[in-house]
Amino acid sequence: PYSLALAPIIDDEDVCGFVEIFHKQSIHLQDLISYTIQVAGWASQYIRANSGKRLQQEQKLLSDIEQFSRQVHSSLNSTKVAFYVANEMRRLIKCDRVSVGVRHGTKVTIEAISGADTVEKSSSHVTKMRRLFDAVIEWGEKLVFKGRLDETLPPKVRSSLDEYLKEKTPSMLVLLPLRDDRE
Repeated sequence: PYSLALAPIIDDEDVCGFVEIFHKQSIHLQDLISYTIQVAGWASQYIRANSGKRLQQEQKLLSDIEQFSRQVHSSLNSTKVAFYVANEMRRLIKCDRVSVGVRHGTKVTIEAISGADTVEKSSSHVTKMRRLFDAVIEWGEKLVFKGRLDETLPPKVRSSLDEYLKEKTPSMLVLLPLRDDRE
């Protein structure tokens, strides 16, 4: 009692899907086929338009990353590089704040915070952030906080994170220690 019409959804000469319509036979078969082909055409146009936008976004991101890499390597001044990294990474990864800490010996110094012209190293926020950085680097793993304290964290990391969270309460926090293989 039903008619079936199939039409391919085409993206750059490749079939990426089908429109399939079941309908009662009371409709004229030629009208059903025409309608199915028209819907498949609209779906193909939509996919082509979105894949073009996606390609443009990917190309822009790659261009931004290339420019970022060039700029980071344009100076040997670690403070200048840290400020550039903090401010540009914030823009690239679309987050509220990026801070850069550098380990000197066994201690970390907070070199840059995005959006800040200088780092007030004696402020309680920076002091707690530095202690958290120290604990995470000593632990050697990436810390990801998503609003709830993970009880499996090492005690030093957990207590440093708890102290930091008393000052700031982010919805998400990621600390990623980067290693220098020459050490």
